[in-house]
Amino acid sequence: MSTQEDSELSKKDILNLIISDVVDLTDGPFDVAFASDDGGTHIQVSIEHHEDAQHIIASIKTTMHGYRVLILKVAEGYLDLQ
Repeated sequence: MSTQEDSELSKKDILNLIISDVVDLTDGPFDVAFASDDGGTHIQVSIEHHEDAQHIIASIKTTMHGYRVLILKVAEGYLDLQ
């Protein structure tokens, strides 16, 4: 996708695109959100079913729409607490 098209997508649109990919890659609970660290803003995909991580990593690029993508394996039940 070109830079001009990326700038036309809102953060909500970007999250919805990634959610539509992740929902097909895991049967477990997951969350997709923007987060930040010392490296700047990134997209964080949190999953509870760790065995699905490799499918997600293989299908989702490390950068999407100008943002880094991080896959977090979280403990079962963690996403219910948020």
